[in-house]
Amino acid sequence: MGPDLGWDLGRWGTGDAGFYYTRDEDPRTDPNGVPIRVDRQRINLTHQATLATNLNAKLVLREQSDAQMIRDFFENDYRKDPQPKSFLELNRAWPNWTLDLLVQPQLNDFFQTVERLPDLKLSGIRQQLGVTPLFYESETSAGYFRFRPVDSVVTNAYAALRADTFHQLLLPMTYFGWLNITPRVGMRLTHYGESEGRDTVLDERDRSVFNTGAEVSFKLSRAWTGA
Repeated sequence: MGPDLGWDLGRWGTGDAGFYYTRDEDPRTDPNGVPIRVDRQRINLTHQATLATNLNAKLVLREQSDAQMIRDFFENDYRKDPQPKSFLELNRAWPNWTLDLLVQPQLNDFFQTVERLPDLKLSGIRQQLGVTPLFYESETSAGYFRFRPVDSVVTNAYAALRADTFHQLLLPMTYFGWLNITPRVGMRLTHYGESEGRDTVLDERDRSVFNTGAEVSFKLSRAWTGA
């Protein structure tokens, strides 16, 4: 048994939720040989809304009693995603920039998860610098990541801060009206915080990478009458 619900809150968004419960008289065991409990359930919730112009939010919650729940009773969903994730995502867009916030916790301790608490990213879409022939693009992110293993696996959880920034300049040029050449030069800087968790030994460290190169492309086409 279990209800399925749907709602439309106008400017506050739309969503749906479902709850399913079954008393399984013969649940057997999971792949690790651990008996599956008789009372089994699944909870799904999705809500998305446009909070303001170019500001979108999405909430997804996926909770279940055991790892085999959707495999045994919702095979179509299992084939699409055998380990469904729960997350909150916010996105803000401007003409040349996007800002994304992602929060992803571990709701089901029988699924290995990299928690993002949170993960923030600012992306600069390829854009011209004033009236110059140069173009600029970038991506800067910062997040606190925590690895959560399956509760039955003898592996320690650990966590660390990671910050990363990438910036690149490009000079698109066209020769002979068809040959496109785009040289580029960029730099990436990454900071890793000291890892946290039992038996972790990684200290904080920084890494930098310089890159340069060029893209060369052209296109050939031919049109025939009636084809």
